[in-house]
Amino acid sequence: MTDTREDLFEQIRRMSDEEVAELKEYIDRFPTPAHAAFRNAPYDDEPFTEEDERLVNESIEWDKEHGDDRIPHKQIMREYGLE
Repeated sequence: MTDTREDLFEQIRRMSDEEVAELKEYIDRFPTPAHAAFRNAPYDDEPFTEEDERLVNESIEWDKEHGDDRIPHKQIMREYGLE
């Protein structure tokens, strides 16, 4: 472990629980590579079609009807031989 990392861990150990919680909130705001990718992505100028709207509404209705009956991700992976 680097001296900087050890020093930081020691500083955190001396903090109150409230200070540690505030530090965590601060660190959580740092952008991840995914944030950067979204931030730098080109604007989506493709029009939202009637078909898109129909599909979105269909999925919303399915979700209302099935609620907790969703298909687990692992089951889908098995069914398509992707596991």
